[in-house]
Amino acid sequence: GTYNVILGTFDENDGVSTFQLAKNGTTIGTVLLNQNLNGNAASAATKVEKVFATGVAIANGDTLTVTGAENAGEHARFDFIRFEPTGSGPVTPPPTPQPILFEAENASAIVNYRTESIAAASGGQVLTLLGGASNESGSATFGFNEAPGVYDVIIGTFDENDGLASFQVALNDFETGTTTTIGQLLLNANLGSSIANAQTKISPKVALGIALTPGDSITVTGFENSLEHARLDFLQLVPTV
Repeated sequence: GTYNVILGTFDENDGVSTFQLAKNGTTIGTVLLNQNLNGNAASAATKVEKVFATGVAIANGDTLTVTGAENAGEHARFDFIRFEPTGSGPVTPPPTPQPILFEAENASAIVNYRTESIAAASGGQVLTLLGGASNESGSATFGFNEAPGVYDVIIGTFDENDGLASFQVALNDFETGTTTTIGQLLLNANLGSSIANAQTKISPKVALGIALTPGDSITVTGFENSLEHARLDFLQLVPTV
């Protein structure tokens, strides 16, 4: 960044000492202690702050050296150096948090769900209740070990017109040991197809503003209905700003 550099010292009336400021070996500022503040001692009366240099660009790795030269009874006392940002230097913004995607088939724990290959799915596979008994239920749990923060929760699924499958989303809080339902989804839209394809693929937000810390987990439970097999494609966490 860019800074003004301030020297803290004592300007007594028993000499004319000096200071030099160098950046990486090159002198960028000089201070001459030649005021008469009616005192020959280092005290509150002679304590001063002097501008060493203005608009100094400083980067990581730069070295600044303060050199004092005594004169007569003034001993070039060096109290402090302060860097005041000018606000004119380049500012590097913090990185924008990115959404976190969990593929359903890679969940930390899977109960009752089976995998099914679907071309329109993220990663080409989903968790499904196809091929078992009627109106089954299954669950997938996703462990959270990312940066703590507040997130909106999205699930990727398929809303076909051959049933009314549903999902329940729960937060397992590591710190408290409690499990709380944070969202639900009923697949009741008519998107004009009974097939899990690009036409019926959806990714709605099912929970907003969920605080997560490492060790927490989210469990998505799917409930099959008729021929809609509660296919779970992915879980996504979107950081809120």
